[in-house]
Formats: sequence, C-alpha cells, structure tokens
Amino acid sequence: MGHQQPKADHKVALGEIQEEREFINYKDSCLSSLLPLEDDAENRFRNMKEARREKVLVNTVDAFSELNHLDKIDLLKVDTQGFDLNVLKGAHTSLKSRKIQNVLVEINFVKMYSGQASPFEIIHFLGEHDLRLVDYYEKCRVGFHLGWCSALFSLK
Repeated sequence: MGHQQPKADHKVALGEIQEEREFINYKDSCLSSLLPLEDDAENRFRNMKEARREKVLVNTVDAFSELNHLDKIDLLKVDTQGFDLNVLKGAHTSLKSRKIQNVLVEINFVKMYSGQASPFEIIHFLGEHDLRLVDYYEKCRVGFHLGWCSALFSLK
C-alpha cells in the first residue's frame, strides 16, 4: 500500500517505445544522448567529439512503473539531452491516469540535438495531460537569448 521504494540501481534508458538503440557517449559526458549533436551554428557543442557508442535497451516510464508497482510518482525528472519528449510520450498512460503529479523537464530553445522536440511541443504535450507550467529554472543563455532551461509542470 502507498509508496514503495524502487530498487536503487536501474540500468535502463527511457523513451517512447521499448526497443534497442545506440547511445552516444561524448567526451563531455553531460552531452551524451540517444540523439546526435546538431551541426548548427548556434549549437556551441557541435564540435564535441564522441568517446564511444553502445547499444542500450530502452524502456518506457509506463512499463517501468508497472514492473516496479509504482502507484504514484510525485516528481518525474527528465533530462535526457534532447530525447525528453520521447520519454514523456512513454509516460502517456501514467500521465493520463494522473499517476504523475509533477514533471521537471529540460527544454532546449537552441538546436542542440538532431531530432529534438521544440519547447512548444513539450509544453503542448504536458498541457494535454493537465500539467501546467509553474516556472523555468537553471536558465542558460546563448548570447542574449534563452538557450535551455529546466521547466517545472504541475497538475491543475
């Protein structure tokens, strides 16, 4: 009954569907992602060198939650280097059933990763699940403009 503590160590990537994908490890591990860096002039990390690639199993938040018997998620933190909307889509059932109360997600306003979602797609998706923007945090600027930040969303 109530909250159960999940196992402390889970070696799994999260996404929209269960699959095997290639994970790109960059020399700066903070940039490592399931998506390649975008070769765009406004991406200051575009010349970052890869360290290695490896195959990883991708699961969904919904499947992980079911497997670990989680009946409620107070805060889902998603910081997956451009793959954030994919992770959120893999939480569709948990979001729809209001199992997830709050979401803290990194959003990019600059083209950092090939295939990344726009901030507006993320905001729209969470809005469709009755989550509303609370505020932006950890803002990083590219020149005068907002480059990326964390955004907190909460149920209405």
